Amino acid sequence: MKIDRHDRIIGERKSGIHRHRLEAKGTINAKLALYLVGVTCLISGFAQFFYNPILPFVQAELQTTLTWVNLTVTVYTVSMACMQVVFGSVADRRGRRRALLIGLTLFVIASFGAAFAKSIYALLIARALQGMGAASVPVVAAAVIGDLFEGKERTKAMGTYQVIMALAPAIGPLIGGIIGGNYGYFGVFLFLALTAVILLLANAVWLKESKPNITADAARLSVKSFKVFLIRRKSRAIMLIGLTQAFSSTILMVFIPTIFSQYFKATPGIIGASFLLMSLCFIISLKAGHKLEHLWGAEKSFVYGCWLNAVSVVLFAFVIWVSLPFGILLFCFYGATYGISMPPPLTMLTELFKEERATAVSIYNLCRNAGMALAPMIGALLYSSQSTWLLFGTVFVVYGIGISLCRYLLHDNNQPLR
Repeated sequence: MKIDRHDRIIGERKSGIHRHRLEAKGTINAKLALYLVGVTCLISGFAQFFYNPILPFVQAELQTTLTWVNLTVTVYTVSMACMQVVFGSVADRRGRRRALLIGLTLFVIASFGAAFAKSIYALLIARALQGMGAASVPVVAAAVIGDLFEGKERTKAMGTYQVIMALAPAIGPLIGGIIGGNYGYFGVFLFLALTAVILLLANAVWLKESKPNITADAARLSVKSFKVFLIRRKSRAIMLIGLTQAFSSTILMVFIPTIFSQYFKATPGIIGASFLLMSLCFIISLKAGHKLEHLWGAEKSFVYGCWLNAVSVVLFAFVIWVSLPFGILLFCFYGATYGISMPPPLTMLTELFKEERATAVSIYNLCRNAGMALAPMIGALLYSSQSTWLLFGTVFVVYGIGISLCRYLLHDNNQPLR
């Protein structure tokens, strides 16, 4: 009887969630919401990629050291990583729309503050607040897509969202360099502030609430709310590979410019062009990732895509020295295989956690940011002897262990998912 009662309660809960989603689809234009949150998500990427090309200008204008200028990048990344967990919980308990509007408002204020900062200390505070505000965008965007789309449509929508997000590293440095070259960091942050104001107004007008109705117990935030992500084998697998994948990608992004410059005397223009080509390959391969996800399923395409990505890393270890065109070709191959492996994690998380979508995405992003934070420090130690095989060989081993453990957690039949 207890089992029957438990099953009935679970069934009623799922039925209520499903009814709410159908009602939401009736009142919300799902495609409009998809493109709205996707374009909004660009703001968090632009705040990083617009800014990086003008770091030397910031150092000169504020008459400070390179260490302090680099710290403005770090505080943005760290504050965004930490606050995603907070905004994820707010979005699951209080609503997607509310969390996003609060975050965008904070981002607007911080961006204006950064534009008018007259000292490195003021800029550091503004960048920390900017990262906090930007943290709301990716978790809300993924949760909204999970709320409004089902099955294959969800996979397709997640892919469209990731294609939009990929525009930030592809065109961000170019636009940021142009604006910064003409108007300094004031122009860059003013552009971000005004763009964020437009996006804030657009979301206030057109984004409707899509959060499913949840039980009173689920609405309470506690330590148990986060333990569920460690209990489930699939979520452990996704979090683990998120960390190792972000670690490997950051190593490449940080050290490829140095290697191209040292080995082939590549100019900044050539290095920038190689990043643009890599980003284009990444964007194109996202569509291939969708098709493989439909063909093989999310788990299988995820693991295979990661292994292809790892192969590209080991190729860097041993044959990058052949020639600059060959190195750029390898870089593009890395971007293409990275794109194949990107769509499945968000799809799996939003399917696995119906009542905790935003929180799940925020913890996944936190794991990825942890990998991104560790990469430059560990990479600097590995590349101290300027050995590409030691740097990329170690990254391949770490990545391979992560993929193997991920595959075990996803496919072990002796111990079913809990």
